[in-house]
Amino acid sequence: MQVSIEQRDIAIERKVNISIPADRIEPEVDRRVREYGKDCRLPGFRPGKVPFGILRKRFGPAITDKYLNETFPEYMQEAFDANGMEPAGFVSMDVIPYESGKDFEFSVTVELFPDIPNEVYEGLTVVLRESEITDQDVQRTLHRIALQNAEFVEHDGEIGPGLRVTFRHRFVEDTDEGFASERTVITGMQEAATDLEKALQGARQGDRVEVEMDEAEIFYPGTSREDRKEKFLVQIERVERPAQEVEVNDALAEKLNIKEGGLSQLEEDVRKQLEGELTSRIESDNRIRIMNALMERNGESGQVTVPRSLILKSAGTSIPWQMVDQVPEEFWDHEMTRELERAVLFQLVSHHIVKEHGLEPDDDQMREHLRSVAGSYEDPEEYINNVLANQRGHDQVRQNLTEKMVVDKILETAGTTTESVSFQELVSALPGQ
Repeated sequence: MQVSIEQRDIAIERKVNISIPADRIEPEVDRRVREYGKDCRLPGFRPGKVPFGILRKRFGPAITDKYLNETFPEYMQEAFDANGMEPAGFVSMDVIPYESGKDFEFSVTVELFPDIPNEVYEGLTVVLRESEITDQDVQRTLHRIALQNAEFVEHDGEIGPGLRVTFRHRFVEDTDEGFASERTVITGMQEAATDLEKALQGARQGDRVEVEMDEAEIFYPGTSREDRKEKFLVQIERVERPAQEVEVNDALAEKLNIKEGGLSQLEEDVRKQLEGELTSRIESDNRIRIMNALMERNGESGQVTVPRSLILKSAGTSIPWQMVDQVPEEFWDHEMTRELERAVLFQLVSHHIVKEHGLEPDDDQMREHLRSVAGSYEDPEEYINNVLANQRGHDQVRQNLTEKMVVDKILETAGTTTESVSFQELVSALPGQ
């Protein structure tokens, strides 16, 4: 094998030219042709008795193609290993069609993982959020729980707060065959009405209303984004109201299978649950704010070239392209792509920090981390043991805690200020906004 490497205009790109001598290919192709010939049937020949020359001429090209397709990745990896390369991903590939008896030649342009200087993340300026759970938050949540567990009857009137609305939706330009499955929303549950709720106000059962919204808010209230809004037609299937006045009392606690302590115990459980959610939200929000600060600094300094191939990988199956050179230029200017780039940059910085500082959570730290979110469980220790006994759960906790340790390490040198917000403001906004 012969390998030559060319530096490209972009710092992290390399063009790797690879040549595989024919004497590594032809013997294996001959062996496979002979193996195939053992069961081959051709007119004029007994089974398995077709002369090798005829087999090679007739079936050799297809067998060669199959062999090269199988071994192509191995040849590339051999070339990378021999030159101490660890590509992040592929930019382009150029394969010269193989001719029997000649060397097999191809080239791949790859991106390498970039170096991460400490200056990329040290001394960031970050505005962090802080919040607390108030009695009002607890009572609001209790009322929501009571409403969700109420018995409902048909409502013959306009839609207002506190009603259960069952609907289906489709894009305005679709036909009725495009309606999605039924979804349900209880109006007035959010601190601020969603675009969907605003459109439903004043409508009745059987009506159709148009709304411009981010479809994500149907499934995850509070996640709406302006750049994702599209026009939908909403078919109102049913409108229902509580059969009687919704009350928060001991009967609600009993209905929720709280055997002792009644409403007081329910309030305590709700507060613990909200405090766990608050911790999770704050950590998520702070992480996004650090990611934004990293992007802003790197945009100014250009110290790290984020591999575009990693951005494509992070997009997964949502895009049809596998190599950078296949991607239209407008993709790189899209807001979604900027978010993917932000996440990839954070992953690269995280990997560097973990390696640089030897960050590795132990079992005691993982258990302590889980205790901070297990307060609302009847038996927190049982919950912790079950999570850690499952390999996927164990790995997820390790990943989450490692990420938290990375954030803490970045914050050690960051210039931070704090901004106090209510819990409702925190959960009603996208992380980092």
